[in-house]
Amino acid sequence: MNRTSIIIITVLTMGHTAISQIINIPVDQPTIQAGIDAALDGDTVLVAENTYFENIDFKGKAITVASHFLLDGDTSHISRTIIDGSQPANPDTASVVLMISGEDTTSVLCGFTVTNGEKGTLLNLRSKSYEAGGGILVYQSGGLICDNSIVNNYLGGEVTSIGAGICVYGSSVLKVIIRNNQIQSNYCGGYDDRIGGGVCIIGGNLILECFLHLKTIPLFHFKSIPL
Repeated sequence: MNRTSIIIITVLTMGHTAISQIINIPVDQPTIQAGIDAALDGDTVLVAENTYFENIDFKGKAITVASHFLLDGDTSHISRTIIDGSQPANPDTASVVLMISGEDTTSVLCGFTVTNGEKGTLLNLRSKSYEAGGGILVYQSGGLICDNSIVNNYLGGEVTSIGAGICVYGSSVLKVIIRNNQIQSNYCGGYDDRIGGGVCIIGGNLILECFLHLKTIPLFHFKSIPL
């Protein structure tokens, strides 16, 4: 793999330097997840336009995962760089994007279409089961989710469905920033309770900015309960 050095970002104590690098997908690694697995804190996984049939997990890494929108601000990259979660390896962990390992706002998802999450992730909380986060699940973690199109994600099993587009099941310590995302045509179905077709927030330390086109069923839900 060719890991291209882009900038020396900080000088640490004891005279050491930390160098962040770009991992280009699919040139350096064939998949987004392979890029994440290869990345170190501070790196950028830069994804070329294409459709990627993946379900990705940040695995607690302080990295940026982004389309070429990050480089030039061209919004056409968002619609042309697609993470399609319709083929999960594990049906109980089928959110398109997972931030579930103690990430914070140094973990960044930027410039994608996040789509076709069909079951979300199965959570067992307080003796009850939930399908959570068809598109994106942030669980007891943080993150920065910006400039994405989160569309056509669906929850619809036999348990309570929460957050077909985005589900944040919060941490009071770790902050989640959801900024300038288009969230539309996500749907909570199924036979039990349906909470937050677009976004479901349960607890957490959250900043919400600039939601666009929130056309979802049901639309939006905040809930504060003991975590």
